[in-house]
Amino acid sequence: MNIKNMSTQILFVLLCAILAWMLYRRYQKTPHTPLATSTSQEIAQPESISPKEQESGLITAIKTFNEFEQNIQKITTPLIIKCFGSWCPPCKAMRPIYEQLAHELQGKVSFFEIDVDNFDNKQKLTIRGIPAFLLYKNGKEVKRIVGARTYNEMLKEVLQAFEIAST
Repeated sequence: MNIKNMSTQILFVLLCAILAWMLYRRYQKTPHTPLATSTSQEIAQPESISPKEQESGLITAIKTFNEFEQNIQKITTPLIIKCFGSWCPPCKAMRPIYEQLAHELQGKVSFFEIDVDNFDNKQKLTIRGIPAFLLYKNGKEVKRIVGARTYNEMLKEVLQAFEIAST
């Protein structure tokens, strides 16, 4: 083996080691990994319904698959179920939009949310991306919206899916 090939191999191994160290350092600081060393102030807290929403009952948390099925069957109004993760930036960005929708469509649509990390049977929901909004009418899923949207885009899609006149 000549020196040129050996120095190229050493350089490659060194670059791989630097990349591995950088990735390790990056994920060591990520709050949702077991290696997290950040303070509790830096760790993202799970989303929860604000006291205002709890009092008015606009958004209801669903924790079990039984609750999920019961709500779909018993609620007569169309309903939207927001599936989110407390660590997900697009989910956090959609929170005020979802709350605004709940206020805007109060009485016309029922609003629920599921924290996919704490839900007992997420496989049955077949969620492949979050945030996901499951729209149900008469016990059947009529539309699934995946990803972040603006308020106007979200409102338009919901009104079209549920065939509700613009408010």
